[in-house]
Amino acid sequence: MLTGGRGYNDVYNFYKNHFIGKMPDDTKIDRISRTVGIDHVVDELILKFTHDREIEFMIHGIAPTGKYVELVYVQVTSSV
Repeated sequence: MLTGGRGYNDVYNFYKNHFIGKMPDDTKIDRISRTVGIDHVVDELILKFTHDREIEFMIHGIAPTGKYVELVYVQVTSSV
């Protein structure tokens, strides 16, 4: 999975070239929980969308299926 990166340049590149504007138009994110620690944030999410385009960072190489998808997703953001 292509997921973010380390440092400003990697994270900037990920959002600019692989995330922003690349998700299906009907994408919805439901937050289940957020845990905040001294040097990290953990979000538990449900990501919902219709697979109407290739989503390179998540399911690389899989052609659009047209199916509705719901994924449980954990995102860890760290300042370390």
